[in-house]
Amino acid sequence: MKKRIKEGMTKISNIVENLASAVAYAEMGCRDEALRMVDLLTPIRQSTHPKIILATNEPTFCDSALHYAAGLVERMHCDVLALTAEIPSKRKQTNLALENQEPVAALHRMIQWEEAICLHQTIQEGLCQAIQHYCKLVRDVRFAVIQAHEDEIAHCQLPIPVFFVHA
Repeated sequence: MKKRIKEGMTKISNIVENLASAVAYAEMGCRDEALRMVDLLTPIRQSTHPKIILATNEPTFCDSALHYAAGLVERMHCDVLALTAEIPSKRKQTNLALENQEPVAALHRMIQWEEAICLHQTIQEGLCQAIQHYCKLVRDVRFAVIQAHEDEIAHCQLPIPVFFVHA
């Protein structure tokens, strides 16, 4: 009986969290974005694994960042939310589309072996803003692994510990 009550409370909690996220986006006038984010983030939000954010202000990750994240997943049994910057021009997008997809796909394959979740988001805002935003949307984010130089985000204050990986 207690187990059923606990499961019911967990479901209610998840519904309330999803609703809160949807309301936050809706208040900004982004109804479609709100619905998309709620649907997209549901698996990682419902997971009981700790989460890490792997982020870069580039359109793709370097090999060292991907291997570092894969090692963390293996040791910590955590889920990964991968954030990459949007490609500035559509001309570059056509040339780099396959290259940008493959590194994250490789990370996703590595993580699946550990039965963890890997979600990828392309960000349009600044890296610090995106990390702060996703820390609010996804609970139990332990830390961020950022592929950048420290001086690129030195002024940024994040609510979680940050580890830097240089390309």
